[in-house]
Amino acid sequence: MSQEDDAKITEYFLWITEHMLKPIENGCICGSCIAALLMMFAVIDSLGKLICEDKIVCKIGERFKWFLGKLGPGYKKHADSIWRMRNGFVHTTMAARIDITGHAERRNDHLAEFRTGFLLIHTGFFQDDLESAVTKAEGLVAENGPFRTRAMKRLKDARFTCVGDVSQEDVSTVTPAPDVEL
Repeated sequence: MSQEDDAKITEYFLWITEHMLKPIENGCICGSCIAALLMMFAVIDSLGKLICEDKIVCKIGERFKWFLGKLGPGYKKHADSIWRMRNGFVHTTMAARIDITGHAERRNDHLAEFRTGFLLIHTGFFQDDLESAVTKAEGLVAENGPFRTRAMKRLKDARFTCVGDVSQEDVSTVTPAPDVEL
């Protein structure tokens, strides 16, 4: 393990936290269940690609469902429905057969089926579970093993610095694009 590898891993997870997870909770995104889910789906896509086995890394649906299993058994059980919802939002802006909410009084209804064939997803609960899975993934990648090897292979040429004409003073109003392709 080199210091450069450690730095890339730290930068990657900091990027996920600062530019994907925190805006859901702290920014205007928290008012929209759909926007919050889209951000969370992007995190799942990214982390799945970062650490999943080579044989499924190019199969986004398998990779997405595989990482959903890291969020807990309820997610694994409903992986096909959540995958369809992800595709619905990403490709047509509509989810099929899934109700979504962010209301506190519905928190205990997360991943429950209320109407025949309809699943309810609570975005706050989903975010909590995702943040826990991100922490676990970071721990797996920090260890010297297969997850770290795969992550370093995929982050080999990554640079998470601000590039272009954005000055340091402007960084607070601009989300810099990382120079990375997983």
